[in-house]
Amino acid sequence: FLTESLVDMERPQENLENKFPEKIRISVSNLLKALRVEETGEIYFIAMRGKPIKIEGVEKPRYQALGGGAKVTREGREKIEKEFGASFGISGRPSEENDDARFFVPLPENLRSNDKESEAERNKFISEVLSEFSEGNKELFELDITRELKEDLVSSEVISEKDFDSISTNYTGTISPILWKEATSERMSSEIPSYRLFHLHDAVIPSRVFEKIRNSPEIRVLSKSDIDAVKLATQEGKPTAITDDGGVIVENIFPDYHG
Repeated sequence: FLTESLVDMERPQENLENKFPEKIRISVSNLLKALRVEETGEIYFIAMRGKPIKIEGVEKPRYQALGGGAKVTREGREKIEKEFGASFGISGRPSEENDDARFFVPLPENLRSNDKESEAERNKFISEVLSEFSEGNKELFELDITRELKEDLVSSEVISEKDFDSISTNYTGTISPILWKEATSERMSSEIPSYRLFHLHDAVIPSRVFEKIRNSPEIRVLSKSDIDAVKLATQEGKPTAITDDGGVIVENIFPDYHG
């Protein structure tokens, strides 16, 4: 399921001990990759307006994938805590997110050296943690985008609940981002390296419902130039893509450009 090439190798800045940090952060999300219009078969990538983002001191409109953090089951949480010493509940996040698959894992001392042998063993250890969130272990966590997608589209009044009931979704695969060469978020600039796993899903949607989504001010249907910007950002190892109109698309996972 996972190889070392899929592990998100986000190296922290050198610390005073010249060692890798004593813990890492794991984040697992269910995200919408694409929409297919039921009647025509047309495929679209879409993003949702989020909180504005500042880049070089300038506030820009921000767009992100629909979906969000996966939930862990009680059994899943207990297993990760027991096997890897994981700690859930990230400071500053709402209490209702305590069962999100976002947690810290301490690194054994022998995996914190910066020599090649320790690095190889560390990558193997991180891959073992991430592999717990494979499709084969779906009883341990939420491998379904329905809950988060409904929140994005219905709670924000993009479409009605009846409209949402006409949408079907399916899991299409899993990726872990490539090494970003530039940092633009607190996750990237933190002294704690962040390793992220995205479970991607497609959705089939009636044309009448798609038109409501397309016309919503909360939604951006990605144009060819948007997709080209995402592709370029990914090739350059940047975590954000800048659109022609000055917007920002974060987490470059929409098309098949991930490394």
